[in-house]
Amino acid sequence: MIEFSFEGGFFEMVCGRRKHFTKRYFYFGYVFLFLIFLLSCGRFSGDYETKTPFSLSPAEYLISAGDSGLFNHFAQDKNGGVHVVYYNMLYRTVFWAYAPDLQQTGFRNIEMIDEAGQNDNFGLSPKVVIDSQNIPHVIYIRHKENGEDSFSIYHAQRLGDNKWKIEKVQNPCPYESKAELLSAVIDPEDIIHIAYIGMDKRVYYISLGVDGKTMRCEQVDPAVGEVARVPSGGAISGCIDMKIDEAGTLRLAYYDSENGNVKYAYRKKDEQNWVISVVGWDRVFNEEIQFISLNPTQYQAELKFPSNESRFDSSLFAIGPGGRKEVPKDFWRFKSQKYVLLDASAVGPGKEFDLNTMKFYISYVRTDTSPDDEGIFCSAGYNKNFDHYIAYFNSTKLQVEFAYFQAGSWVKEVVDKVPVGSQIQFINYKISQDVWVPVIFYSDSIRWNIKSAFLLDKPERRWIVNTLIAKGIAGIYLFADFMPNYSNAGLSYMKNINGDYVLYFSLFEIPKEIKEQLTLK
Repeated sequence: MIEFSFEGGFFEMVCGRRKHFTKRYFYFGYVFLFLIFLLSCGRFSGDYETKTPFSLSPAEYLISAGDSGLFNHFAQDKNGGVHVVYYNMLYRTVFWAYAPDLQQTGFRNIEMIDEAGQNDNFGLSPKVVIDSQNIPHVIYIRHKENGEDSFSIYHAQRLGDNKWKIEKVQNPCPYESKAELLSAVIDPEDIIHIAYIGMDKRVYYISLGVDGKTMRCEQVDPAVGEVARVPSGGAISGCIDMKIDEAGTLRLAYYDSENGNVKYAYRKKDEQNWVISVVGWDRVFNEEIQFISLNPTQYQAELKFPSNESRFDSSLFAIGPGGRKEVPKDFWRFKSQKYVLLDASAVGPGKEFDLNTMKFYISYVRTDTSPDDEGIFCSAGYNKNFDHYIAYFNSTKLQVEFAYFQAGSWVKEVVDKVPVGSQIQFINYKISQDVWVPVIFYSDSIRWNIKSAFLLDKPERRWIVNTLIAKGIAGIYLFADFMPNYSNAGLSYMKNINGDYVLYFSLFEIPKEIKEQLTLK
């Protein structure tokens, strides 16, 4: 176990006082960021900055001072109330704050969820979800229990004023149950979905009822068998972000630190398998291949590019006198990354496929196109048509990037050429039912401020970048989401003010003139 202390040095300068807080996630993340800070100061001039701002409306709402907010997350209930959960470093545990009417009352209810003893450390990576009865449920990690490393996942349900039912999440599956990071969402049927990075550096999924009972658990990545679209054995760390869309599809973004790739996985409602994609890998369409006899039972063809060795998202077909016919997956498979094997029982005179009268083509995912070290910070997304979106930090090029899945491949765009401090959050800003604007919130680790970028596609496609919060050391940790009751974007974030971490909440609105431009037919 690697332990990293915040006492002294760069972290003391940036973050102020720290007490009794260690976690190996920060050993990876923040040491990396410090190197970026040293190497890149002065390199970036803000070329992507514009003068078209989001508006801050109406002000910052204070949630908590006293070293609060290194982890924070929020959700809105159906009455418009805002629930925020956050980690307090002095008490070493997770708190819940509630604003029944943000603009009228602010955050007036604050409760400690899980009291930590002298040798405990609770509340890492907390996520809050609201069930159909407006009851908040908090999923979080207990880092230490009685002085021993735990990394166990816990579920807390609010029963009333300062009353929380706290239970350890039981994992009946034969998988790693200890978590380094997690993300959670809830669906309309009150099922809580949790994705987490295990201490063995793999991605797992578990679902709970609001009563805390486990309903399903499984390993997502490295995937096994035909659902594997990535090299097995990749070490996952740095980020994990899950969202659920209006159709019930779970969408997951995470970072494979061993292979240096950001990944995107999704699973449709009522389906069993996760589909996993590496952002940056390209798909080869209709490459013609020549089969030659390998042995009496098999034919072999060589590919031009290395494949991901999965038939799950590949197809082999033949074109001959009878037109186009797809070869059933039972009759072919990949052999390593460079070869395809065809079962001899499927080909020959009088059979469905004939090597003499047909040409064979294959579409597959090539694995030699992805650059290194993309996606240390990442966020999953989608649009109104349920197309796949993802925002992430490219640590090789030190820039924020956005990618969307189109015609079988990921199309990547540069959003802003700045290094990211700790977090990226993608949201859909819903101006109307038909007009959704992709928005990315992130921290600029050169200036330690919070920035936003939103996508305009009229009159030309471009990203509009703006600094939102520049006072103090801001954005060391942040979370963003669209607030339907306020028709604005919400943002919770931590600032360092005179050596103290302070947690704030703000609403942001796209300027009226931009909304009008986007809604023009």
